[in-house]
Amino acid sequence: MFVGAIVMTVLEVAPIAATAFAGAVLLILLRVISADQAYGGLRPEILIPIAGMVVIGIAMEESGLAAAATNSLIGSLDGISPLAALIILYALTMVLTELLSNATVAVLVTPVAVALAESLGVSARPFIVAVMIAGSAAFATPFGYQTNVIVYQMGGYRYMNFVRVGLPLNLITFAVAIAAIRTFFPF
Repeated sequence: MFVGAIVMTVLEVAPIAATAFAGAVLLILLRVISADQAYGGLRPEILIPIAGMVVIGIAMEESGLAAAATNSLIGSLDGISPLAALIILYALTMVLTELLSNATVAVLVTPVAVALAESLGVSARPFIVAVMIAGSAAFATPFGYQTNVIVYQMGGYRYMNFVRVGLPLNLITFAVAIAAIRTFFPF
């Protein structure tokens, strides 16, 4: 089922969420697992923080806090070089991703990245790629990405385990990403 879900997604038959859900339903229909076993795998202590992170992102967008933050960031970076702006945007996205879900951060920060590039008079592509990479590089906390939450809970890890391993990984990813973006996505 796992391989089938991935193949269907790669072939663009359906998005990953739909193919994964269909695979789970098929496992129940084929009696590989029971419905009780499937429901037993849904842990509220994992699902509630994920749902909460999405709600916080929506609230920030609807309340105008996201727009105010965008205007503040762009105003504070007036006259700065595109590379420095890219580094600051990457760092901001990386920090936000550790606190909110990656999808929420991508939705909130992508318009900021585009507006920032426009205010600097450069291509938005490197800024969008920076958001994409930084939004996916949530290694230092168990809350930045859904799988981190699952591993944190089920693996019995402590918060500091993520910080000790994830923070150096974040810094390595930061340096490599900025170098790669400068090389492959010029301003």
